Amino acid sequence: MDLYTVRLDELLCESGDAIYHRYGTRQEWQRVIRLEAVEARGPDDPRVECVGGPKSLDIEAVNLTLSGFGQGSAAEVQLDPEEVPEPLQRIMKWETGRIGRQVTHLAAQAMIDRPVQIDKPLAIAAVQPFSRLLALIGNDGLELNEYGDIPPVDSAVLFHRLGMNPYWFGRGRAGCQPVPITFLRQAAERHDLITRYLGRLELTALGRDYVNEPLGLFWYLAERVTFTAAGFRQEHAAIMIYLLGAATDTDDPAPAVARYLDDMDLTPDDHPFNTTDDLRRR
Repeated sequence: MDLYTVRLDELLCESGDAIYHRYGTRQEWQRVIRLEAVEARGPDDPRVECVGGPKSLDIEAVNLTLSGFGQGSAAEVQLDPEEVPEPLQRIMKWETGRIGRQVTHLAAQAMIDRPVQIDKPLAIAAVQPFSRLLALIGNDGLELNEYGDIPPVDSAVLFHRLGMNPYWFGRGRAGCQPVPITFLRQAAERHDLITRYLGRLELTALGRDYVNEPLGLFWYLAERVTFTAAGFRQEHAAIMIYLLGAATDTDDPAPAVARYLDDMDLTPDDHPFNTTDDLRRR
């Protein structure tokens, strides 16, 4: 976008559209220009121009940012709706006008239409808890204690290797298996990686296949993860928050979707969304 020639009415098209810029030594101040109403323009009305000329605007100092993630025409966003996931397709077709342009721009910024490239180091990091558990059990299996838990000494080793030592509440108490280890066991059993047999944890055939294959384990788990949002309403909000996290237009994405989420009655603590902290709490 050419900041010296762009017209203000190309940025602010509908009532409620806004742009802002931050200023101050720490960028702690913000000036907002918001369009409150749209009136008919006559053929003889002059075009609005910056009377001081382009040199009066220090781009670096002003740090001009669009709070609406691109209020311009949706045609300017190079995104094929047919290349995005089906739930997002529904949202893009359902929303029109300003909100539709924001959603489309967010999706483009998040590069939602581009395949995710997973290399081996990233896969290893993502499935490290499962890989550590499978390695701990090993081909010989792991004997459980009288409570049916992984013995404390083995839990301690696993916790240490995962860097979770500060989160073991109740350390040393009889029958106290750390909650994260319990969840990890349950997830591994649910995905047919391990099984319990005669007081021991054993690797299944799949577990033995993936114990030294983190990339294969990553894609195996990725294909089995279920989407748990209860209904389209929650799915709608979940996708919006994902897009906010993946988009890169602004340091504070909250203004771009605050009104959007408020309209869905998905407000925290019975007050409108207005800060990034609100989004995180949601």
